[in-house]
Amino acid sequence: MTVKREVRSVQKFLSPAEVARRLAVSVELVRVWLRAGKLRHLRTPLGRLVPVEEVERVAAERRARAKGGGGGGR
Repeated sequence: MTVKREVRSVQKFLSPAEVARRLAVSVELVRVWLRAGKLRHLRTPLGRLVPVEEVERVAAERRARAKGGGGGGR
C-alpha cells in the first residue's frame, strides 16, 4: 500500500525591511505603501508581513513602468 503525503503550499512572508531591500526602496516608502493599501499584507502582533508573491507583483510592475517610460501620474 502506498501512502501519499499531502504537500501543503507554505506561503512565505517578508517584513517591511525585507520588502524594502528586495525592491531597493526605503522602509518608510514600504510603510507608506502598506498604509495606502498598495501592498497586500497581514497584520500580526509582531508587525505587518507581506507575502513574497505580492513583492514579486510590485517588482514586476516597477520594471514594466521603468521600461515603458513611467506613465506619468506623479
